[in-house]
Amino acid sequence: MAVTSLTLNYDSILTTTLFEVRGILYDQIFKSNVFFNWLHQNGRKRLVNGGERIQVALQTGTNSTVKSYSGYELLDTTPQDNLNSAFYTWKQISGSVAINRIEERKNSGRAEILGLLQQKVNELQLSMADEVSRQVLGSFTAGNGGKDLTPLPLIISNTPSTTTVGSVSGAAETYWRNQQTGSGATTTKAYKDELRNMWNDCSKGPGGGPDFCLATQVAYEHYESALDDHSRHTDTAMADLGFDNIRLKGALMAWDERVVDSANSELSTTDGGSPTEETVYFVNSRFMELVVDSQTDFITTPFMRPENQDAK
Repeated sequence: MAVTSLTLNYDSILTTTLFEVRGILYDQIFKSNVFFNWLHQNGRKRLVNGGERIQVALQTGTNSTVKSYSGYELLDTTPQDNLNSAFYTWKQISGSVAINRIEERKNSGRAEILGLLQQKVNELQLSMADEVSRQVLGSFTAGNGGKDLTPLPLIISNTPSTTTVGSVSGAAETYWRNQQTGSGATTTKAYKDELRNMWNDCSKGPGGGPDFCLATQVAYEHYESALDDHSRHTDTAMADLGFDNIRLKGALMAWDERVVDSANSELSTTDGGSPTEETVYFVNSRFMELVVDSQTDFITTPFMRPENQDAK
């Protein structure tokens, strides 16, 4: 009975410890990636209770009945049809921690088994954060047969007139196309002018301007070096978290090693690519969010022993 009791206690210790990792894993992902941290800081994580797909309502035009009138003039009641929907399929990412019998016996004390588990959990945390970052920033399409997360280079595309996002075609729906331009700047002033011009182009219409710019390292450094000490402003909260940043017309600007060479559809060197041009993404937090199923939000499951392996 003593041996059986010890095994049950180990299972309980392992499962309880892994459950406590849930919050740590969340922090690891959202605090180690500047893009996800920005989403988190702006409240752009939305929990929903399941559903066949993620449906996002789109306003495709304005209400033409809004106008001035006088006295008994008839009011315009023309039916409006300015709504559409984008649909996104659910995506899942998992990681596992396994312990075999010999590992368990080599670490038979409580402190030893917890130490072993912590090592495996640390590896899982780093691997999960790295994979989420790769899927969101270091890819042009949802890889792995479409099972990967929808990447930023697909949402903000270098070819917006031919890209389909959320089952909505940019070729058919002009309102769905993001702004895009190439740089021809040969001077620091021209480069700053191009960045300001893109910010202004993205600010047209209701909804305000971009509040986040994510760049390659070189693009970021070019802009940083173009600013004098009197015009360089930072977000101290983001800086305290370890994210180097500056301001561009009020938008937070930061860089990530995984940002792709969008012009040439080339991955970053981190992901094995050979980029030759730089990229800056302009993002408005009002129109960007991370949608998560409320019952599958960094959940952990108990250790399970397979029938054909001496492990769990």
